Amino acid sequence: MLERCEPGTTLAENGGERALDVLVELLPRHWVEAGEPFHTLADEAAWWSDDLPEQWEQSGRSIERRLVDAAVDALRSLSASQGEQVLLNQDLHGDNVLAAEREPWLLIDPKPLVGEREFAGRADRALVRARPLEGRRALPPRPADVRARPRPGARPRVDDRADDGVGVRQRLQRDAHRDRQVAVGGRGVTLRAVLFDVDFTLCRPGPELSAERYARIAARHGITLDTGRYDEAREAAVQNLKRHPELLHDETIWHRFTEEIFIGMGGPESLASECATEIEEGWGVSENFELYEDVLPVLDELRAASLRIAVVSNGIRDLTEFVAHHALDVDVIVDSRSHGRVKPHPTIFQAALNALGVAPGDAVMVGDSLEEDIEGARALGMRAILVDREERHPEIEERLTDLYGLPAALGLARPR
Repeated sequence: MLERCEPGTTLAENGGERALDVLVELLPRHWVEAGEPFHTLADEAAWWSDDLPEQWEQSGRSIERRLVDAAVDALRSLSASQGEQVLLNQDLHGDNVLAAEREPWLLIDPKPLVGEREFAGRADRALVRARPLEGRRALPPRPADVRARPRPGARPRVDDRADDGVGVRQRLQRDAHRDRQVAVGGRGVTLRAVLFDVDFTLCRPGPELSAERYARIAARHGITLDTGRYDEAREAAVQNLKRHPELLHDETIWHRFTEEIFIGMGGPESLASECATEIEEGWGVSENFELYEDVLPVLDELRAASLRIAVVSNGIRDLTEFVAHHALDVDVIVDSRSHGRVKPHPTIFQAALNALGVAPGDAVMVGDSLEEDIEGARALGMRAILVDREERHPEIEERLTDLYGLPAALGLARPR
């Protein structure tokens, strides 16, 4: 049946409050019980979760893989937790609601779907989408003769429990083979766990922690910094960085480090401490750090080999929140702020090993610092592998330029 809408004005042409009122009235009128022949939201979510990685590959990996993985995980978990199923409109926006004579407003092109009401409640799209977004790339429609793929199972949930400065992430659904030992080819040893450093091993500071942050904060105080001097100033601050003589965690050391960069960029010493405090706040925000693209797939391979995983880091931020934000699948979290001592002190490594329940000879440390990660771990009897992303240490024998080579370096069989 066709019906002409007169005058056919779109709801998007109305003000935001008016559009919202119309949608609030229209939506419940379409929430009726329905079944065949309509697709279900669960079917669509399963298809989307399979199709998104393919679209990501076809786009040239235009965004970070972790964002794709987060979207897929959300599709799987939310689909399984739906409430009452009703008829939905999966293409509701202001350009698909027209003024008419039979009714003040009529929905067009509804793209019906059966699922929970909340999915249809995205009324805010009508307020921001005054016209179709040019160049917007939608998921391709599923051919009529292709059935939706079975919904993949969701990942096990985890919860975080702190124990004497060591974060132990207990799996609610334990892998029955988690305690298997992996024979490491050619070494005559068994491998049960891998410990990772965090900064510049698993992640790097994002744009929010760059020279521009120093400049923005200085500008609030009426100071102009030379962002072109940032790299030189930071390198000088690194050279001057001194650890506590007893390797105690001392945040004043990092505060002075930030001050020196500020001064090296042309900032006055009189404001260095105040500005450094504001700058350091950005280091506590997990989203200001970007995972390297090799991190999540390699962690998945280690899990597939039944290895336990820990992160061990020197730093001033909450590492438990960081791990949760980036969805890192690890068993143990040890940071110097909670532990009280920094790498290369042997106790910080031992704390992680104790929480994992493994001996030094059954674990490998992976990190980017020769002194903190490699020498510190080896002093305790652990094997250690340097991650040299900048290729500064070609003389080191056990060295990787990225994490993709880690499973092979550990002697693990490649997944088929």
